Amino acid sequence: MLSDEAMIVVDFKFGKPEKKYRQQVAMYCELLLQMGYKNISGYLWYVDDKQIDAINTAQLL
Repeated sequence: MLSDEAMIVVDFKFGKPEKKYRQQVAMYCELLLQMGYKNISGYLWYVDDKQIDAINTAQLL
């Protein structure tokens, strides 16, 4: 999702949380940063568990 002020990445998952999913969203955010986007937030949404996991993108800056 993109607005004038922010970029938000949401990856929908239907299984159990796995470390590789966090790495995947962090990679998406890193690629967007390399493309010149600013103020990027990343999230995993585990639909079945009704859980949202924020990905720390501060380490990418």
